[in-house]
Amino acid sequence: MLGAACIGLSPIFVRLSELGPIAIAFYRVFLAIPLVLLALRLPGARRAGPLLNKRKTAIGVVLASVFFTGDLILWHTSIVHTNVANATLFANMAVVYVSLGAWLLFGQALTRVFMLGMIIALAGAAMLSADSFSLGWGGLFGDLLAMGAAVCYAGYLLMISWARGRMGTRRLILLTCIGCSLLLMPLMLVFEDDWLPATLYAFALLLGLAWVSHAFGQGLIAYGMGYLPASLSAVSLLVQPVVAGGLAWLLFNEALSALQIAGACAVVIGLVVCRGSSD
Repeated sequence: MLGAACIGLSPIFVRLSELGPIAIAFYRVFLAIPLVLLALRLPGARRAGPLLNKRKTAIGVVLASVFFTGDLILWHTSIVHTNVANATLFANMAVVYVSLGAWLLFGQALTRVFMLGMIIALAGAAMLSADSFSLGWGGLFGDLLAMGAAVCYAGYLLMISWARGRMGTRRLILLTCIGCSLLLMPLMLVFEDDWLPATLYAFALLLGLAWVSHAFGQGLIAYGMGYLPASLSAVSLLVQPVVAGGLAWLLFNEALSALQIAGACAVVIGLVVCRGSSD
């Protein structure tokens, strides 16, 4: 839940940044590397376990990096071609894909109570976006990109859940950060015109995105996946739009409507139901 709250800050950092979507994605993972390296030197880092030359572990890390790279590019680009409400709602469908993938790949049971809680939480997420949600040919391309981002993020979470049982959280996040950086750097240099932050303020935004949303957010989620089913961890991520909506209200004076407040409450209720189904 705390990791999801940290990730919920990412739309604020992205919205305030002046760089292009691929450049923002690159700095998000690249600037997280020093912090994760520092964390590896702290007491408690798990160094035992399979090394990267173990084939299956290597494949999991590589696939996680590829999926997350695709998620970042598609998600950031979708916001340009559709409104934020549509992009957020379609991206939240990753919850469904993760639950189905965990059932098919890992044999994690989906009980009726869990499914009920997931539906309630998804309905709440939809209510949070309802005021600005719109369907039409104009934003269809952006909507499709957001759907693609959801599939990629689901793939990333499933690979993280699988690899988490084979290595420590900090090493896993470090390797995926390096993998994503290597994939994003050439794309940034080719497709982005401005890829260097021009001011200290712009750099601070990227640093906040990297350290808070990625290093802490994704790190805490990966850590939790070592102890919780992937499906339950995925549903917990629906707290992101609640956090983003609350921050937009506080920082940008974007008041929440009664429907959005009800949606936030529905997300919390759905999470409680899902959590109760796993006890």
